[in-house]
Amino acid sequence: MIINDLLHRREHRLVLFSQSIARFFFLLAVVLVPIAYLPWTSEALEINKQTLLVLCSIIAFLAWVSSLIIQKALVVKKTWVYGLLLAFFASILISTIFSLFQYQSWFGSSGQEYTSLLTWLSCMVLLLVGLNVVSQETLPKFIQALIIPASVILLLQVLAIFNIVILQQNFIGAPNALGVYSTVMSALSFSLLFNIRELPKSLFTGVAGFATRVSSYAIIPFSIFILYALDYWLLWALFVIVICAFFVSSFSNRITAIKGKKLFLLVALLVACLIFIFVSTPGKISSPPELAPTTLTSWQISQKTLSENSWLFGSGPGTYEINFQKYKPEVLNNSVLWDTVFNRSSSHALTMLTTMGWATVFLYLLLVISILVNGFKIVLNSRGAEHQLYLGLLLAWLCLAISQLFYSSDMTLQTVFWLLSAMILGISYKEEKGIAFDKSQVHLFFAIFIGIVCALTILIVGFLTASRYGSDIAYAKAITNSRSGGSTDEVIKQLITAQSLNKWNDVYARNLAFAYLYKSGELLSDTSVNPEIVFSYIDQGTSNAIKAVQLAPNVIENQLMLADVYREITPFVLGADEFAILAYQSAILLAPTNPKYYLALGQGYLAQADALASIIGGDDETLADSSIQARLLALTNAIEAMNTALSLKSDYAPAQYYLALAYERQGNLSEAIARIKSLQADNPYDANLVLQLGFLYLQQGKLDDAQTELEYVVNLSPDYSNARWFLSSVYEQQGNIEGAIEEVQKVLELNPDNVLITERLERLQAGLVTEEELVPLEEIETLDLVE
Repeated sequence: MIINDLLHRREHRLVLFSQSIARFFFLLAVVLVPIAYLPWTSEALEINKQTLLVLCSIIAFLAWVSSLIIQKALVVKKTWVYGLLLAFFASILISTIFSLFQYQSWFGSSGQEYTSLLTWLSCMVLLLVGLNVVSQETLPKFIQALIIPASVILLLQVLAIFNIVILQQNFIGAPNALGVYSTVMSALSFSLLFNIRELPKSLFTGVAGFATRVSSYAIIPFSIFILYALDYWLLWALFVIVICAFFVSSFSNRITAIKGKKLFLLVALLVACLIFIFVSTPGKISSPPELAPTTLTSWQISQKTLSENSWLFGSGPGTYEINFQKYKPEVLNNSVLWDTVFNRSSSHALTMLTTMGWATVFLYLLLVISILVNGFKIVLNSRGAEHQLYLGLLLAWLCLAISQLFYSSDMTLQTVFWLLSAMILGISYKEEKGIAFDKSQVHLFFAIFIGIVCALTILIVGFLTASRYGSDIAYAKAITNSRSGGSTDEVIKQLITAQSLNKWNDVYARNLAFAYLYKSGELLSDTSVNPEIVFSYIDQGTSNAIKAVQLAPNVIENQLMLADVYREITPFVLGADEFAILAYQSAILLAPTNPKYYLALGQGYLAQADALASIIGGDDETLADSSIQARLLALTNAIEAMNTALSLKSDYAPAQYYLALAYERQGNLSEAIARIKSLQADNPYDANLVLQLGFLYLQQGKLDDAQTELEYVVNLSPDYSNARWFLSSVYEQQGNIEGAIEEVQKVLELNPDNVLITERLERLQAGLVTEEELVPLEEIETLDLVE
């Protein structure tokens, strides 16, 4: 009686309309997420795909829930998958709450959108909707919606291989990710091509039907060509699995048996794929290399991360980059990838284990096994064209599942995996169960409560998604402006807009700090500017650097930006040098095996020593004496930091260079010269090294040696202002005033508005000679924002 009543309610026109809306937006996610490519954001793919995924999942869910409200009953397909989904979501939520990087885990950024809680939740919502709106009758349309856009995506990539570039990158992301996507679509295409006569004629009629037929025929050769270009063993192996499965299915089913030319082509393709798993493709078309940590390194990082955070819930979604920098093996410093930072491991499975822990991985495995079992059931229990269609669906899903064990993921692969999962479960479960809200006060109260919670969640998620997307557009404008030479004021304005729309993103605060610091440098060169204005920019820069650290203290770039800001303002702000050193030390704790950060710490100590040097010549003798000792200690610490960097990477040239500078400031010119000479032997055409060597000889009073080196620099780089500047000092001390004047005149031509150069030229022309040490000319920097 109750069941009949619920079934009658489902026939209501508004119920049917709401369910059709839910199906439509599920279909829209199938179509739009893979082809989403919008150039007005900071990154054309991931954030746009995520935004579309969120919007489609929200509207589809609202439409589906609306149908339940109109029915005044909760009618869903009977399955225990709901409980598994809830447990899986709870596990990710716990991992997110205790994450090392909150914003990244909640929303994702910089290519980590695919693993954020927002994406996981959206995918699970679509699975929930798809489970209840996908049926055996609607499945062909969903497969059609996957096939048609895929043919366009693969066609553009094939054209790009022949240097016919329409877009700067493919629609999927990394080259091998496109390869995985192509094998998935090939499995679906095979299922259509081998059953073209048995499938419903409506699937191949009209414009959409014609596009489906053409796409099915085009995808397979496009995929083979892309696989040939990439030559990645996993892709060939996936293709072999697909072909073998269709062979077995064909021989066991007379209705859909593969015969004649199709059989011959399939056998030839199978043989070729088997060969290319082990042998490189001849005449391989070059493609950019795709780098990732080895499986062993990934496993080691995973175990260290879990042991220091949580074995059950990991370090938080999207935090793999933090873990990699902290636990990177020191032996990698001997490779060319010593400073490369990876934001994912060798596989999606290991990335999940590291960032979300064993509990989440276990629940995910149960979910995958459940979908796999249901997939096998629908294939084994079907016949004819339906059998091949279900087989193609299962194989497409299986390709993605297997790829997660050996390769990473992204927004497209993640979304397609969950959409295919929804389709498999949707046609697998047919029995429904229902609860009428109007038959029980408890059920009605519970329904109202759940409805309010869902409504509030949707409102919050929708608002945050829209606000975040608007902020990214503003940030993209700031990046474009800075790289095209736009005004610093305009860049700051756009960054402020981005930050006002999304105050949780540390990237905006970090870049604002840099932009304000750069602006203060511009103003310092203008003597007519009120010093208070300059200090206001310095204060804004410092505040934003501090804010970036507060938002994401475990992101090493934030600690470095804060340290750099304090280092730059050391001449103007008392005690800034100490804060800079503390920030550099914090950075080292986040990446203890990277020599670059010990170098930065050494530079911080050098800046501190320089600041103390300016105090030593003051009138306060007590302060001057204490500054002498403090400066010696700072130089000793700088030398220790540089030596630590060299112990981690013995051929690290920048550390050698700054170690020489530390020795020079310490007064140990012989050691400084020896260091520079050892570097110059490996880099004889490095003008900066030769300049430094000439400068050291000048300090030693070896004018002839200094002249030789500096003249060599001028020959290497005639427009190198500092080389001519110090060469003029050599000539001046040798009594060659005409030579000194000539060099200063050339320096003035290169720097026409520099007052220091003009004054020195006038002094030389007046015949006034001095042996005072020259100060290097300031180098011009450019504003270039980075993520």
